[in-house]
Amino acid sequence: MRFMGILCWFLMAGMLSPQTNVMAQDLQVLVLDALDGKPQANVKVEYFCTGTPHNSTPKTTFTNIEGLAKVSILCGDEQKIDIAVYPPNKKNNAV
Repeated sequence: MRFMGILCWFLMAGMLSPQTNVMAQDLQVLVLDALDGKPQANVKVEYFCTGTPHNSTPKTTFTNIEGLAKVSILCGDEQKIDIAVYPPNKKNNAV
């Protein structure tokens, strides 16, 4: 029974060509099922910048059929990006 497995998610994030200036950067987040390694579609991905001078407003995107969510971010040199992944709600099939 895999009812708990659906709640386990694996997040892989990679960023190409880090910049030293404040500029928009594209980041792709890959969401895989922790049990079978298959890409997960329609998963909510929330992200925002943290640190000086202040935290940004959270933004939301969803993964595509390949399990990828593209986020364009604008963080300063002293900031970090926080990413949260929320699995879709599955209805319990138990009777």
